Amino acid sequence: MFVREVMTRHAATVGADETLEAAARKMKELGVGALPVLERGQLTGIVTDRDVAVRGVAAGADPRRARVRDAMQHLESAARLDPLGPMFVSSLAYHVCTVGRRDELRVR
Repeated sequence: MFVREVMTRHAATVGADETLEAAARKMKELGVGALPVLERGQLTGIVTDRDVAVRGVAAGADPRRARVRDAMQHLESAARLDPLGPMFVSSLAYHVCTVGRRDELRVR
């Protein structure tokens, strides 16, 4: 079985310039714990509910003003700073597949 056979083709995303509050609301509405982040139509990272809580709110950011880009996990920085960074893309795909709606198939 291939991931493409079970993946969601039109996954929900969030923009890097959207607020943390908007991202959290979207996650709640969709019943997910993470969203891929797009900037100018390109995948630039992922933001999780933990990123919003820990990197955002617990760090003192106002979720109505702070942007997703301030709390997200960036693809570029992971690849540049971590020798295993290129594997981040694979783990991102895995994470997105496993955090789908609670009633959908999870790829493990």
